[in-house]
Amino acid sequence: NTPHFTYLASTSVPEDLPVGTKVIMVRASDEDSGVNKELLYQINGATASGKFSIEPVHGNIVLEKSLDYEMQKFHQIVVTVRDNGVPPRSVTGTVTVTVTDVNDSPPVCNASVVTVRLPENSLQMLVASVSCTDADSTDTVTYNITEGNDNSFVIDSNTGVITLAQPASLDFETTPLYMLRVSASDGIHIQDVFVKVIVTDVNEYRPDFNPNGPISKMVTEDLSIHEIIYEFNATDRDTSDTVKIYTILNGNS
Repeated sequence: NTPHFTYLASTSVPEDLPVGTKVIMVRASDEDSGVNKELLYQINGATASGKFSIEPVHGNIVLEKSLDYEMQKFHQIVVTVRDNGVPPRSVTGTVTVTVTDVNDSPPVCNASVVTVRLPENSLQMLVASVSCTDADSTDTVTYNITEGNDNSFVIDSNTGVITLAQPASLDFETTPLYMLRVSASDGIHIQDVFVKVIVTDVNEYRPDFNPNGPISKMVTEDLSIHEIIYEFNATDRDTSDTVKIYTILNGNS
């Protein structure tokens, strides 16, 4: 008689299954008696990829090497059972082992530091975009600003797009630099990206005279040429405007 399988099934295991674990059992039977009834289990080495072995007497398939869902999601193991008859008879079947994904990979981001420049009072809402991916097929990356934000910025938790909370809300004179820490999470692992927002100055203030006039000044008719009559002083709240040009517009005749 030829052996026949009494239990030949497929199974699913997580990719982090420990080496040495019994994955599934295979069972067969033979209607003969004596040594002709004794069975030996073997697997086709090529189909097992060196990752599985089988106990020759008991038919238990054992994990020999670590699995990786990202590398191989299915393993089809060809099992042969033969008896000890002369000549031996055998039967062959296939066991499919499905590897399930485990969150074992952290997010990978396209940059660790992103630098952008925005003029103060900018009406542009888009600031920057952080992009991260995760090798685990079932994982979704979410984004959050965890440091450096004074409520001037918001981030889309799904896309990583950073925008201004309100248009024209940046002020060079108040805060010329923001260093935002953006955390990308897959639910277990976190990867940080720093977004450096440099606020550039815009000439938004006019100069102010001090004092603010009008100014009256009496001089004698014999005043010497090039003698100083009055020295004007003006200030500008734009910190980058350090050079001021004074011009007489009218009344100089």
